[in-house]
Order: sequence, then C-alpha cells, then structure tokens
Amino acid sequence: MALASFVTGIGLGFTSVSTVVAVQSVVGWNRRGVVTGSNMFIRTLGSAVGIAVFGSIANAVLVDRFRNPPASLAGRLPDAIDAASISFTRRHQAEDVIAYTRSALFDAVHWVFWALVAVAVLGLIAQLLMPRRAEPLVFDD
Repeated sequence: MALASFVTGIGLGFTSVSTVVAVQSVVGWNRRGVVTGSNMFIRTLGSAVGIAVFGSIANAVLVDRFRNPPASLAGRLPDAIDAASISFTRRHQAEDVIAYTRSALFDAVHWVFWALVAVAVLGLIAQLLMPRRAEPLVFDD
C-alpha cells in the first residue's frame, strides 16, 4: 500500500508541476498569479467533485448489497451503511455477516477503482488532444 501511494504521489506531483508551468507559460508575467490561482482553485474543485462522485459510487454499491442480501443474512445486517465498519471489529457479529460486509466493501472499492481507470483513460485522451505548443496570450490592460 505504501509503495502504491508513493508511486501515485510522485505521478501526481510531476503532473502538478507540469500543469502549473504550462498555464504560466501562455500568459505574461502580469497574469501569472491569476492563472496559478485559477489552476489551484480548479484543482481543489475537481478534487471535491471527484470525492463526491467516487463516494457516491461506493455508497450505491453498498446500498445495493445491503438492500439485497442473501436470504440467510436478511435482517442480520446493519441497518445503516455507516455501520459497515463492523467487518473490522468482530464484536457481537456472526462470521457470515462479517464476511458479507467485507465482501460488500470490497465490491464498492472495486467499482471505485474501475471508475478511476475510466477517468485516467479520459485524462490521457484529453492530454493527447492538447496542442504541443501554444502561443503566449496577449492581454491589453
């Protein structure tokens, strides 16, 4: 897990620097603060929207799994999705309930990762469609 986080961090770090340099290079010195601030704002906004979308995917999968359990588990699962953390505690729960809850959490994370793969592919396509060079923008102040 640590290695995967490290590799992801390095990749995002290089992407972050490249993006800032790219937006700064197409404007004059008097506009660099504006484009840098806009870039940071949009990145933060994108993170918030991404968290909301991926959280919604995870919640939708968990809701589906908890609303449609096997007949042997009906009525024994937690009443709320927020209680899915029982799979990590083992207190007062039967092994089959814990196993089903862990399986539901696995499925939720699995779908989130597939959504991330789709976003990565779309990002790669967008990057390949970007022009290699851009002329600096000239603003009349």
